[in-house]
Amino acid sequence: MCQSRIPTFFAQIAPKFHRRPPPPELARERHKNKRIKQFALIELVLELALVLSLSTFFFMLFLNLIEL
Repeated sequence: MCQSRIPTFFAQIAPKFHRRPPPPELARERHKNKRIKQFALIELVLELALVLSLSTFFFMLFLNLIEL
């Protein structure tokens, strides 16, 4: 009785584990999208660093003007 259930169980889960690799076009598109996201993240970090450094510069300049 259990032996008859085992092949049907594996027949149900086998298609989930045996997937075909994606076509090369999809792989290229996925790589391109991943690269765009990475560049967007780098751009965001650089913009934050620029804003932080400029705001610090003007804040220190303002503090020095008050002391004069």
